Amino acid sequence: MKVVIKDNGESNLVALINGLKKQGFDDFIVFSKINKRKRFQLENTFYNLGIKLALINFEATRGTYDLLSSVKGSLSSAFLLVYSSEVLNLDLKGALYYHKASQKIATLLLSDKKTNAIFLENEIFDYMARAAHFEKCILARIFEDDEAGIYSALSAQA
Repeated sequence: MKVVIKDNGESNLVALINGLKKQGFDDFIVFSKINKRKRFQLENTFYNLGIKLALINFEATRGTYDLLSSVKGSLSSAFLLVYSSEVLNLDLKGALYYHKASQKIATLLLSDKKTNAIFLENEIFDYMARAAHFEKCILARIFEDDEAGIYSALSAQA
């Protein structure tokens, strides 16, 4: 399963990716504002660890809709969209099981009422026919259609 990370610079990207790898994820698309030198270092580090990594520079003003639209072709099945490194405190295996069992398009992963990540099915792009604010408009429509769930159980590791 692919993981799409919106790196806001608040977390240690290496620790986040290593933590997600320990939980079975090894294919990443990372949106980040990093310089060429750091980009080269990260790509080499993860390549040597057997992790697939696509680092994409983005402007801070671009929203989730634009970012997901730009990689739509590489997201042919379910994927995890990560907003915060706090996602590592959640039981991701349990959350994925919950997501698959619910057969919903989206499952928000919450801690302290903060969305840390979202499991999304590829059908999310059906809701993205027109440019809109992803979190406020598109997710709201998915909830209205009863196609979303919320997973908030903390991991025993946390």
